[in-house]
This record gives sequence, structure tokens and C-alpha cells, in this order.
Amino acid sequence: MACIDITNIVCEYAPGRGVCNVSLSVEEGECCALLGKNGSGKSTLTRLLLGLERPQSGRIAVFGSAVSEGSRNHLTRAGAVLDTSVHWDNLSGYDNAYFVARSYGLSNALVKERLSIYLQAADLQEWADQPVVGYSYGMRRKLSIVQALCHEPDLLIMDEPTAGVDAHFLTRLAKMVQDRSLRGRTTWIAGNDPEWVSGVAAKVFFLDRGSIVAKGSVDDLVGEIGTFSEVRILLEGYTQIAPPPFPWVRSFVREGRMVTVFLERETSLIPELVEWIVSQGGSIIRLETIGGTLRDAFLLKTGKTIET
Repeated sequence: MACIDITNIVCEYAPGRGVCNVSLSVEEGECCALLGKNGSGKSTLTRLLLGLERPQSGRIAVFGSAVSEGSRNHLTRAGAVLDTSVHWDNLSGYDNAYFVARSYGLSNALVKERLSIYLQAADLQEWADQPVVGYSYGMRRKLSIVQALCHEPDLLIMDEPTAGVDAHFLTRLAKMVQDRSLRGRTTWIAGNDPEWVSGVAAKVFFLDRGSIVAKGSVDDLVGEIGTFSEVRILLEGYTQIAPPPFPWVRSFVREGRMVTVFLERETSLIPELVEWIVSQGGSIIRLETIGGTLRDAFLLKTGKTIET
């Protein structure tokens, strides 16, 4: 049964900005991830899912009920982390989390039990009684995640959950998401961290300019680049280099001094690539060939690199 069903959703602010005729579904118990660069439409689609914005056309259903701005009954079964953290700064981290947990109807004893577990997992226990005004950006992000998890929602929605968060907590969060899937609970992730997503998501959607350009499991998406190699080249300066006119070059992206190239998996072609770069005035400091990853799959499908 689908937990999330999105059909032909449009919410455009300008051509290529917002969400442009997106359709997707997420089954109960699945962890799905939207991957895309900043401005690709991830946050817009997440806000539409939460009922915080109204689409121009299309339909979103969660738990079988339509979502619309002002009608957010599905949120009683959801927990959400948006791309910005909102807290009462003068209250302690514990009091912020306690208020959220109690608003979902949890008993006082159960709130205390769960907050003890989640605050410890986030390494926030020693800061729990301190006002949030003194928290760092990363601590605020972790507190937001604790608040979204404490009532153990059927649907967890997280926008940029890895932003500013330490690797130790992300390892624990990945385990929590995996455990949620085993218990039949659904997780929605919008982000730009393909390495972390690779370890938790059963289904991945690549979003670019408001549209889904590829979807599938991590293995399926990475498997599609099996016949290609990624070559990363660091240049000495900022020389302008035209894309090579070779049929075996699938993608050529220049960002600063770094050139990322996808080419057919044949190492004998690399010298010809190097010769082209040198002929264009480029001076190579370092060259490395890398195996296939979800980050590589995104580059191959969109022609763009994705930042973390």
C-alpha cells in the first residue's frame, strides 16, 4: 500500500524553478530519498507534502487522504525536519523537545523515556538543560531531528538531515532509519548527500530543475554506470577548456580547477583525454579514476555534480 502518492504535481515559481509535473509513490515501510542540487525543487516538494504550500495543479495523498493547504490531518502521524530549525531560544533543548512530544499526546512517563534515548543518541544530554540560544547550528539540527523522532511517527519527513550534523550522529541516524523500515514505518529524505543516502534509501529519485530525471534503487542507479569510468582531474590554473569532441565522452563538467569526466570504461582512452586537455592549455596536477557511486550516477544522469 502506498504511504505517499504524488500525481502530476506542479508548483512553479519560474521556468525550471519549483516542481514541474512530478509523479511518484512511496510504499509503507520504504525509505525514499530525493537527491538534487540546491534549487532543484526538493524543499518545495517536501513543503507540498506537508501541506505548507498549495500546488497549482496535481494531487498529493498521504495515508490515502488528499493533502491540501490548511488540511493537514496526516501530520498527526508524521514527524518533520525542515531545512531550517525553529525553536524557542530561551527554553532549554529538553523543554523544546518535551513540548513537541507532549503535543502528540504522549504520556509524561513515555516522553521522558524517549527523550532520554534520543537526546543521548544525539550527544545532547549534557546540553539538554541549557537554553537553545547557546546551541550551535549542528546542535539545533540534531534537536530538530530528536523532536521529529520522539513520538515514533509512521511517516518521518526530513529536509537536508545531514546538513551541519556530525558523522557520529549520522551513523546512529542511519541505523534509526533502517530500524524504522523494518518496523513498517516510512521515511522521506530530501537532500544532497548521496553517500549517506546510499546506506538508508530503498528508492532514490534524482531531481533536476523541478523534474524527476531518474529513479530506482541505489543498486539499479549505480549499475547503469557500469560501462563508464569517472575521471577526476585537478588543474593547476583556471584555464578554459572546451568539452572534448570524442564520442566516448559521456559527460564533461568543469567546476573551478576540478574537471570531472565520464567516459567509456577503457583506460586506453585516458591518454587521449589528457592530450586534449593539454592542447587546450590545461596543466594537470592530479588525475584519478573512481569506481561507480550514487554521486557518479547523479552526474551521469544530470550532467551536474552534487554538493554536500
